Amino acid sequence: MDIRQLLFFTTIVEQGYNLTRASKHLSISQPALSQMIRDFEQLEQVELFIRKHGRLTGLSETGRQLYEDAKIVLTRHQALMGHLRERSNVVRGKVRLGIPPRHPPCLIFAVDSEVHGGTSRHRTRNHRRGGV
Repeated sequence: MDIRQLLFFTTIVEQGYNLTRASKHLSISQPALSQMIRDFEQLEQVELFIRKHGRLTGLSETGRQLYEDAKIVLTRHQALMGHLRERSNVVRGKVRLGIPPRHPPCLIFAVDSEVHGGTSRHRTRNHRRGGV
């Protein structure tokens, strides 16, 4: 089971075993969520949920243990991703600068150099409209 599947599983539990609510929360279709659970249960030959008349009503003993373990794994995964992002030197996003046509084109390169400190890990595109 990967991180995404663990998230799906825990969301089902946290949404009161309501697959419709869980699928809306996860922004996936309800049939896809149901199929993921069925496929995992068949592959591992376990029952994670207690079912009554085709509806999920609770967790089996195996499901309870998986839920406890999944919460730990997901918490650690969030911490790991947070640490990676904190240590990342990469600046994400776009910056658009507008310089009036009367100003010399070299001004944009001076600003660009100052912002990026001379690094080459960015793209600069110069779009001139109108002017001199």
